[in-house]
Amino acid sequence: MRGLFGGVLGTKAGPEDLLKELLDQLDGSGISDSLWEKVLQQPDLEDILEEEPRRESLAACAGKCPANVYGLVGRCVQVIEDALAKQGADFDEAALSNSMAMLSYLLAASPATPGSPTESTEKEEQAKPVTLWQQLW
Repeated sequence: MRGLFGGVLGTKAGPEDLLKELLDQLDGSGISDSLWEKVLQQPDLEDILEEEPRRESLAACAGKCPANVYGLVGRCVQVIEDALAKQGADFDEAALSNSMAMLSYLLAASPATPGSPTESTEKEEQAKPVTLWQQLW
């Protein structure tokens, strides 16, 4: 019912709606500048990301539209670099913390690469160099 009258009555979108819009745009043509600004200024974004069980949805987006997810990672890194270069009144702590939270969320949801060490064979184990610590124990 809220969704039906939300546009007519002008109710404010909640944080869950922001994440849904983020996932929708990641699945589509990529994150718009206006949505990215909302994400950067969202209070308590880190708490919202922890509460929302969207890891699987984000992993699916990364599989279908990796360029969009890569673009969002690039935006996060750019904001972090810009924020760290600023000092004084220009420093935007909310943008820095939100972009770091979003980046960690994206990296945590990224699918494992084919070369990641998930299973190792006997030959691979034998080919690894043995350290002194391993020899002692």
